[in-house]
This record gives sequence, structure tokens and C-alpha cells, in this order.
Amino acid sequence: MARKSSVLKKKSRASRGGAQRAAAHLAGGDAVRAANDCRRALERTPRDAELWHVLAVAELAAGDAVAAERAAREACALAPATPDHHNTLALSLERQGRQHDAATLWSDCLAVHPRHAESAYNLGRLELARGEVTTAIACFERALGVRADWAEAWCNLGHARHAAGDTRGAEDAFVSATRHAPQAVEPYTNLARLREEAGDFEAAMAWYKRALECGVEPATLLRFALACPIFAVDAADIAAHRARILDNLARLVGHLGALGDPATEVGTPSFYFAYHGANDRELMAAIDAVTRKAWQAPALPAVLRGAHRPRVAVVSAYLHAHTIGRLYAPLLEALPCDDFELDVVAVGAREDAVARRIAAAADRYLAVAPDHRAARQALAGLDADVVFFPDVGMDPVTTWLAAERFAPVQCAGWGHPVTTGRASMDYFLSSTLLEPEDAAKHYTESLVNLPAWPVTYEDPGMPSPRPSRTSFGFAADERIYLCPQSLFKLHPDFDAYLGAILAADGDGRVILIESRAAWRDRLEQRFTAHLGPLARRIEFVPAQDSVGFKALLAAADVVLDTIHFSGGYTSFETIWAEVPFVTERGAFMRGRVTAGLADLLGLPEAIARGAVDYASRAVEFAHAGPRRARFVDALRERKYGLLELAPSVVPAYRAFFGQALAEAATRRAEA
Repeated sequence: MARKSSVLKKKSRASRGGAQRAAAHLAGGDAVRAANDCRRALERTPRDAELWHVLAVAELAAGDAVAAERAAREACALAPATPDHHNTLALSLERQGRQHDAATLWSDCLAVHPRHAESAYNLGRLELARGEVTTAIACFERALGVRADWAEAWCNLGHARHAAGDTRGAEDAFVSATRHAPQAVEPYTNLARLREEAGDFEAAMAWYKRALECGVEPATLLRFALACPIFAVDAADIAAHRARILDNLARLVGHLGALGDPATEVGTPSFYFAYHGANDRELMAAIDAVTRKAWQAPALPAVLRGAHRPRVAVVSAYLHAHTIGRLYAPLLEALPCDDFELDVVAVGAREDAVARRIAAAADRYLAVAPDHRAARQALAGLDADVVFFPDVGMDPVTTWLAAERFAPVQCAGWGHPVTTGRASMDYFLSSTLLEPEDAAKHYTESLVNLPAWPVTYEDPGMPSPRPSRTSFGFAADERIYLCPQSLFKLHPDFDAYLGAILAADGDGRVILIESRAAWRDRLEQRFTAHLGPLARRIEFVPAQDSVGFKALLAAADVVLDTIHFSGGYTSFETIWAEVPFVTERGAFMRGRVTAGLADLLGLPEAIARGAVDYASRAVEFAHAGPRRARFVDALRERKYGLLELAPSVVPAYRAFFGQALAEAATRRAEA
């Protein structure tokens, strides 16, 4: 939350009454009357700096950042030594999207007034939003050095420390916030979300209950209703939690209360549901039913539609050197044509080689802050005919953008391979190469099965020299079964698959990649409970950078694909590294991607059925012998087929967008 400067200062007798009335109206939430009071008082005392400042604060509260800037500049001109005036001016600039100017103004103010806590706090907020977490932490600590009892600053310090990877420091900051504001809901909710993210479900639920004791805020109640362990005990545990959540949602429809900023307050609590190995259609539709009644999107200014080519807008927070960016960049480069304009809305855009490629390919590239309000305005301003969201459900801002209607036709993509549940989403783009026969039952959207793979893959270049296995602590005479997937993909059912491999190969080790110590601890407890002594041969290596990850793949004897939710980009990399792999075709598209790649390259021997068959294939591939040699030879010969996807992928997307644009034109004409 932005920290505005105080509007209760001593004023001249002529203006005091107007300022007091304005402050009272502001406190009561009537910013328009507050602004009118200030204007009337300024007619009598036009050189009253504090009146101009109150007017600026009122204009900000009323949502007119341009008028707020004009008033704040008058206040600064009349009283240039007052830091509160400069703080409010910077806030007005920030609201207009002029983050650089706002940051400069706050920095200049702090150079002159180093103990102005509001400026330090607001600069910290801005730097945190821009991803400059080290600077943000320093700003919040500076503000707290002046005002140690400022609960909001403690909360934001916690967010900044969390963004920096300091979970313990974040927790300490949130706990400090509870000490200074013991009846405030937000600090307890932050602690709950922190524990939830760490996989500590019991502690998360306790913090949520404490938050609800302080006040039943809709966002906290919704997150409490949706809370679910990241690492469940078993499939029955997952089913029980999902049944509880569906019951909670049924009770909340029409009774939740109004949500404020859902991207910040609610985020993406449904993200982990996709890893339960179940049909998410009912659950995601139930979430949409609750939130559609609880959140009414603020009205946006009408856009005067000018003459332009039909417009397709692509919206994502991951169009940079991320799996989504790498998979979609080649498609977005090849997609533009004379038939439509391609625009990109990059939420929280980063500056890297992949982002630059995408920006160069787009007819228009809008880099917007990771702020829901700013992103809404940017997307609405495009007046697009078709909006394509490649990865709904992964990022809070884009998840909640997808809950609104910004174009006649809106569609979701394969980046997060599960239905959005949103009534505002018309189509889900998938592939005939991946979906099962009954796939339409898995989506609330109309399923569009493109006659091609959903993304392309590029030649990653010459491989690095294969490292020695000993660099990862692997002995030459042991078999390494590497599962390189994110740990939350490890469904409890998969434990039996790992156990079967370890039971069949006494010299084998299963290697997982640790991303968070708390997650490793949770999984180790589950492995021990399910596998007993065999669990001792499941080990973790540290998270790797891109080069280290490829080296780790090369050091493995076999790569194990997870069940229910398979690998994606990792499977491309495994094939390119010519490492044998084993997978199983799941019931839903998200569990069939690696199997689909095996089909594409003619490698049916990689696809198992059940834990025993999976373990048998993995152990045979891991040992030197004819079957392993044949498989490696096939990978070496056929992997180049991955580079031949583009000729079919690009026309498939162009054809779909052509049909969608025709539909959009019809809808506009009817409207």
C-alpha cells in the first residue's frame, strides 16, 4: 500500500476550515467533496501550500493522478523544503506509470531529508515492484529506522526478503508486524502464505485462522477455503482435501464479500491443483463462480477504436529467459503476417535476449509493471480482437486479467496445461498429438486441438563437453536415475515407481534437484514413510543454472519423467542430450507431453504402464547393453525431428487466429 503524506498540518486561519473539512471528507472516503472543499478554500488563499497538498492527496484518492500532479507541483513550488509535498508528487507520477521519475524524486527527497520515512517506504515499494529487492530491503529498513512500529513497512520488508530468498528473514519481519499491529489481518495472512508456500500446511492453516479471528476479510477467507498441502500424504489425502475445498466453495458462492485487488490479495492459490492427477474442471469452475460474484472489475476508460488491422494480443509474465519465453519465442517470431497485427503485453518485463527477440517480433510491445491495475489499463488500451494468454494460472496478474473480458475472443494456451475455469475464456489451445479422446470433459473452454505440436523447439547449439560424473559426487560404478522435474510434480503415486527402481537396482541412486530445503524435508519424510530403507538412496543435488542443468542431464544414466504431470521443456532437453528416458502416458494432457514426444520421434519403448513396467524399462536402459545402445542410437538419429516442428506449428496458429478474428468481427458487428 502506498504511504501518503499527512494532510493534517497547521494552516492559516482563512484556509484552516476548508482543510479540516477536506480532511474529514477524505477520512470518510469522499475524495470528490474533499477536493471541492480545497478548491473553494484556494479561491480565498491561493498561495497556501498545504491546501494545495491536501488537494493533491484528494485527487489521488479520487483516481485523477494528472490533477494530483498539478496540485502537488503547486505545493512544492510554494513550500519546496517540505518533504511530504515531494512524496505526494512522486506518488502522482507513479500512478501515471512514470516509475523512473517517481523513483528519482523519492531518491532526491531522501538525499535532502534522509529521515523522511514515507519517501523511503514508497521508494522501497517501487523498487520491490521493479524486482530490485536489495534496494527495496534497504529502503524499508531505513523507514523502520525512523518508525520502528510501522506494521505496513514490516510487512513490505517481509515481502522483499521473501523475494530475495530469505524465508527466515521474511517470517521475522511478518512476526514483527503482528507485534505492532496485533489486530491487523495482513501480517497473519502473510505468515500463512509463507508457511503454505513452504509446504507446512498445518502451520499455514493456524495462521489463516488467526487472521480470520482478527477480521473476516474476503481474500483471506478465500485463500483459507482453497488451502491445500503442496505435498500430500497419498492420493486419498489429495481427494479428501479437494472434496473439502469444493464444499468450501459451494458455501462461499454469493457470500464471500467484495474482493479488492485480487492479484495481490488472492494471487494464484489454485496453481498446485494441476499436480493432483485429477480432472480440475469442476474445481476451477467453482473458483470462477465464487470470484465472479465477489470481484467486480473497476471500469476502464472507453477506447476509441481507430482504423487498424485486426489485432491479436499475447499476454504473459514469462516472455523472457523462462521456459514459457523459450518455448513461445520462435512461434511469436514466425507468427506475424499481413492478416493481423501482433501485440505483446509483457507483465513485469525483464531485459534479456529472449525478451528482446519477442519485442523485435511484435508490431507493438508493451512492457508493463507487475501491477494488476497498470496491466489492465495497458491491455484494455489495445482494444484487441483476440487475446491469447499462454500460461493462465502461473502469475497473479495474468491470472486475474484472464478473469475479465478484454476482447471478443479470448483463449488460453499450453504454458500452464490445465483449464482456467473462467467464463471469460472462450478457447483452450492444445494439440491432437497430446489430448486423450475424452479431453473435452477436462476443460470449461471450448477445446481447440491444433493439428500440430503446440510449441516449437530451437537448436540449443553445440553441447558442452560432458563433465565427469564425479563432479556431482556420482561414482563410476553406480547407476544414476535422475528426475529433474520441479519437486511439486512428485505425486505420492510416484513414490512406488521410485521404490520399484531402487528395489530392482541395488547400486542405483535416484537424484532429485532441491529448490527449497523445506520441500526436501517434506518429501524425505514421505519417502521414508512409503519406502522405508530404500528412501536412503533418494538424494538431492543443489539447483543448477542452465549450464549445470545440462551437465547434470549428461551425467545421468536414465531420466525419469514424473507421472500425472510430465516434463515439458525438460523433456526436449533430455532428448537433445541423448539420455534414455522413461515416461508414462497420463489421463490428462499435462501428463502426456513426454509420451507425445516419444510418439513424435518413434520411441515407444520409452512409454511404460504402471510402476513395475516403468522400473523394468528404467533399469534396463540404465545398464550397458543392446537395448540401451539401440535407444541412444535412435535418440542421436531422431532428435533433429524436434527442430522440424515449426513448419506445422506456425500455420496451425495462424489458421486458428484467422478463424478467431472472423468470429471477433462478427461479435463486434452484433454488439
